[in-house]
Amino acid sequence: MPFIAETAKAINEALRHGSLNNSKLQPLRMEGVATVLGRKRSSDAQIETMPALVASDGNVQLIEPNDRYNLIVYHKVISSVHGQQKADSFGDFYSLRSSTEMQMIVIGNSKRIGAGATSIEPLMLLGMPAKVQGMNGTREMQIIPISSVLDTIQVFRSEYPQSEFFLKPADFMLSIRYRFEGILDKRCIEYCLCG
Repeated sequence: MPFIAETAKAINEALRHGSLNNSKLQPLRMEGVATVLGRKRSSDAQIETMPALVASDGNVQLIEPNDRYNLIVYHKVISSVHGQQKADSFGDFYSLRSSTEMQMIVIGNSKRIGAGATSIEPLMLLGMPAKVQGMNGTREMQIIPISSVLDTIQVFRSEYPQSEFFLKPADFMLSIRYRFEGILDKRCIEYCLCG
């Protein structure tokens, strides 16, 4: 689905200016859509995978738990499903109903913020917008939370499966699956991408 990065950015902005706008949670690192990259470990030259942001110019920024931020938030694409929808008006054009399942990962330090995963999860869920304004070629996007995983070790091992480092005792991780759905107008998408 187009506009995945823009939708993640809209969610981040709603969270930043809403439920996460609290001095205890600062400094806060809000990132967009991450991908999984591999690198050689220094100790044994084995490949380890981890989330990273890859810019359009090829620059890579790894996402790792650290002491610089009280909370780190990033998103990952799980899957997308699509279906054609009959045109709303005269002509041969059709719209595309699209649904993308995403995962928001949150890394935090309970000692510094005074709360753990079970307290941060509702802040994240309640701070997520239910709708995002339509962007070029889309109508309004619905955002639907699906499920959460609050088991720090499970989330850590999912994100950093071959890692030699581990979280500090006060660190926690959680993941929230959500879906955003919308209708894409073929004419607008072709114009935006090709025009």
